[in-house]
Amino acid sequence: MYQPNTVVLNRFTIQERLAFGAFSVVYRAFDDHIQKDICLKQEKLDEEGGQTMIEHEFHVAKSFDSPFLCKSYDFFLIDNNKFVSMELLDDNLINIRRKRKNPPSVPMLINIAIQTLKGLAVMHQKNMIHSDIKPSNFAVRLNMNQSSYDIVLFDFGLSQKDDEDPQITEYRNKLVRNPRYLSIHTHLTNQWTQTDDIYSLIYSLSDFCNDGLPWDGRTTNNLVFEIKNNYDLKLLLPPELHVLIENVEQPANIIIPKLETVLNSMARNLEEEIHYIIDPKDPDLKPKKIKYIFEKGSKEKFTNQHSA
Repeated sequence: MYQPNTVVLNRFTIQERLAFGAFSVVYRAFDDHIQKDICLKQEKLDEEGGQTMIEHEFHVAKSFDSPFLCKSYDFFLIDNNKFVSMELLDDNLINIRRKRKNPPSVPMLINIAIQTLKGLAVMHQKNMIHSDIKPSNFAVRLNMNQSSYDIVLFDFGLSQKDDEDPQITEYRNKLVRNPRYLSIHTHLTNQWTQTDDIYSLIYSLSDFCNDGLPWDGRTTNNLVFEIKNNYDLKLLLPPELHVLIENVEQPANIIIPKLETVLNSMARNLEEEIHYIIDPKDPDLKPKKIKYIFEKGSKEKFTNQHSA
């Protein structure tokens, strides 16, 4: 891992480490070529030179031009490391929610639903599937003077496209996924469709709204599926968002105007929404306690899951 002030690739000055996982490290860095702060993601090949996803992620992201999808700039392969430079975004939805005692307002939640669907619509119209929809993969982009914001989808490493390398497909299919946001169809088949992205979005919006899901603490697919199967989706979201649930089998671009009609009938307080995003953590906020339930012999498998 690089320390602050380290210069990487004769171009990027590392400022801080933002995140790290089993396969990659993400830094905030200053890009001397474009003279602004960016996000630099590093992925190291394993000792056997096995499959990595970062180059696939870069090529997927470069095919978009949308304010609701994260922009990628450049890809580098240096020795045993792969790097991607990309747009630096603000906080993600799960971190924002963890700072708040109260849920977001209904208009804010509907606005977020619309923007997230707009990102998915761009992907789906290009015959792509994100296949890793969750609140931590949506981040905020605060616009000039923090007067407005966009919700931006990122992390395309597990995305599917028609002409992808078969090794990417094989690698993805072997990964163990966190079951919290999987659709029922994906639970049963281990397959992803565009509709499954939208089901995962419903679970993600519910998690952001309610600071949790009914199956939290259940640590395997089977345990989550017991609760999720036949669960009434309308219990997950406010009535104003039931139009999303009722149209979940429709393409994203068909659902968007239906939600926009609902939002246009409501009064929004944009200043309140901005404060929900940027304010410091609520005072006296207590950590949420979760009771974990394990199947026999499953604990190790759960802790090694690829996707949080």
